[in-house]
Amino acid sequence: LEEATGAVNMEKLSSYTLNVNKSDVVDTSFSNIPNDPDDITGGYLLEVDKFYADDKAARFNTDRIYSVTLKSPEYISENQLNYIRGFVTEMENALADFNSTRYQDYIDIDSWVDMCVIQELMANGDFMGSSQYFYKEIDTDGEYSKLYAGPVWDMDLSLGGETKNALPVNVLMLPTSSWVKYLYQRPEYYEKLVTAYARTYRPLAQELLDYGIDSLAEQLSTSAAMNYTRWKNVVVEKTGMENPFLPSIEKLKEYLVARISLLDDLWVNKKNYHTVLVTKDANVLPYENMYFSRAYMVADGEPLGELQRPDPPEGCMFEGWYYGTPSNPGEAFDLNAPVMEDCKVYAKYI
Repeated sequence: LEEATGAVNMEKLSSYTLNVNKSDVVDTSFSNIPNDPDDITGGYLLEVDKFYADDKAARFNTDRIYSVTLKSPEYISENQLNYIRGFVTEMENALADFNSTRYQDYIDIDSWVDMCVIQELMANGDFMGSSQYFYKEIDTDGEYSKLYAGPVWDMDLSLGGETKNALPVNVLMLPTSSWVKYLYQRPEYYEKLVTAYARTYRPLAQELLDYGIDSLAEQLSTSAAMNYTRWKNVVVEKTGMENPFLPSIEKLKEYLVARISLLDDLWVNKKNYHTVLVTKDANVLPYENMYFSRAYMVADGEPLGELQRPDPPEGCMFEGWYYGTPSNPGEAFDLNAPVMEDCKVYAKYI
């Protein structure tokens, strides 16, 4: 599309000024490009991202999604922005409409199923928060080209990676993540997801555990040694270990084993689990602490055990965990008490 747009304009697309519209409701930006090609239905490469990598980028928001950045076309006209924003708005409205299955007209089901299984199995803490890509081809024969999920990108927070934002192994992301949370509640989509996990991704994960991870670790061993030589001070400071490459490999495998066990219980064996939804107070905790507003999965009658609490805001002290939400608080929540039903929990500060 960018090439086609360039062909019908006299100046370089990068030379046209950026028009930014920002309010409490609307956040869009586009270039003041005067001419559009005849067909502006594709292709588009979109990145869902809570953090604008570049405030000068073409982007839009909708009622249900915080930010979509246009990776391609990089320079987009107002008509093109309105088109793709309108398409995405129609799509998400269809996703949230549980009285119909018209969402199937807007998304490529198979690629979205693959996306959900890969991201959940790998426990990617960035899922639907950052670096989530989708693309739409040009329409053909008067019918919408559907929105495809992919490609996979930016997995540094996956499988318990060495950052504070890596997910605990018992957190499930699909129930709380934008767009996909609607799909996860649909029986027909849920069954496709479970089938893809059991038939395709569960065996591939087992291959990683049996020999794939060790094989990759061997290929990377020389680079890991060079990395440690170059960054020894940083590595020791962050991990507390001398040359942590091999211990990290074992930790990764242990995490994947536990993750597979959880998804087997939930999706394959249909065991009885409850959801402990840990919410955050938006007025106290900024979004940058991505650890919160997460769904913790707990087997029936088992305790949650532990929760990593966020750093206290300036001038505040952590009082404890409580049922409910900051706007609708309940009694104290005992991390060691058996969980017998779904519940909401929040961190209380004074």
